[in-house]
Amino acid sequence: MSTPASYRFTFTKPGYSAGEISYKSAKFRCDDTFWSRGNRRRVKNPGCVFPGFAPTFSLSHTDPEVKESAAHIADAQRAITGHPGASTPLHRITNERTINKHRNAMCGRIHAPRGKDCDEYPFAATKEGGNPRRGSTRIISDVLART
Repeated sequence: MSTPASYRFTFTKPGYSAGEISYKSAKFRCDDTFWSRGNRRRVKNPGCVFPGFAPTFSLSHTDPEVKESAAHIADAQRAITGHPGASTPLHRITNERTINKHRNAMCGRIHAPRGKDCDEYPFAATKEGGNPRRGSTRIISDVLART
C-alpha cells in the first residue's frame, strides 16, 4: 500500500503573527519482507520507495571516465530496433549468482588486454542482461585500472 506523509510547519517570531505551511509528500511504500524462507534471517535490508518514480541512469559522452561506456550503450540501443533500454525500461536485479551468469554469458569468452575491460549492454545486473543475441559487448578502457 502506498501512502503520502503529511507535514505541518509553524513559524513564530516575537512581534509577528505566526505562520504555518503544510503539505503532503509523494506517495511512498516501505517494505520489510526481505526474509529467507522460513523467516529465519533477513536477506536484504528493509527500505522505502516512491512507486510513482521511475529511476533513470544516465552517462555523459563528455565525461572522460564513462564516455566509452556511454558511446557503447548509445550504439547498442541504435543498432537493434526495440533494444531493451532504448524503447523499454531495464529491470534491475540483485541476485549475485544471476548477475555473474549474465556477465559470463556476455563476456566470459572475451579476453580484454591489460588496462581494458569487457563492457556489456544490457547490463549484467538487469533482467534483460545475459542474452548474446539481444545484447552487445565492447572492449573499453578499464576505468578502475586508472583510478
